[in-house]
Amino acid sequence: MTRKLSPYEKTHLQRFGKGDIDIADYGEMPVEYITGKVEFGEQVFEVNKNVLIPRVETEEFVNLALEKIEKEEVTIADVGCGSGAIGISVWLELQKKTVATQMYLSDISAEAIKVTKRNVSNLIEEDENIKIFKSDLLESYPKDVKFDLIMANLPYIPSGRVAILDESVRKYEPHLALDGGEDGLKHIERLIKQAKDRLNPGGVILLEVDYTHDDEYLRRKLALDDMQLETKQDQFQRMRFAIIIN
Repeated sequence: MTRKLSPYEKTHLQRFGKGDIDIADYGEMPVEYITGKVEFGEQVFEVNKNVLIPRVETEEFVNLALEKIEKEEVTIADVGCGSGAIGISVWLELQKKTVATQMYLSDISAEAIKVTKRNVSNLIEEDENIKIFKSDLLESYPKDVKFDLIMANLPYIPSGRVAILDESVRKYEPHLALDGGEDGLKHIERLIKQAKDRLNPGGVILLEVDYTHDDEYLRRKLALDDMQLETKQDQFQRMRFAIIIN
């Protein structure tokens, strides 16, 4: 059966010079991988098979991050940055507000880091306050740096559900960036342990989490102790965001 493109997919292919392709040659490959481009917020980012395609729901993640920044000088980490879409978007908005920002962008994938570097080069004037490097969560971060905000859109899909994701996701997007272990919290648990001593007073950890978790489960599983926890739904009324406050 020939794949039927949605109006969005047709428009995307046309905009980025792929309107005349024979879609049958690409199976269920997402149009963003076909063009190598994705629109996220107000910018166009490069993407390829080594990074997840940023979703519209993740634009809400950026807005939540900006809401939590109330200081005139901040230090921020985007852990598991993938294409860099979240960190770059937050950086650009903070520049508009003249907030002095130190931004760290990291990923465990060397190939993802290459994509982030190209997106930074394309969208941001060279700035010594942006650091991009390979790291397993916070392991390679400077030990003396503390953060006002740690953003982490880490793999959070429970392993048992990865095999039944839509073919366009399961077959084409990197499983390294999807599989979050048995309950989806494998990497998030490790991050919380590493991050507890890396936050400034009032510092925030902002996460995307699986929709099956509730506040009680997250607080217990992540051993949040005396840290505050807020959860929020996305625009589709699914639990998606966890906000942990030091």
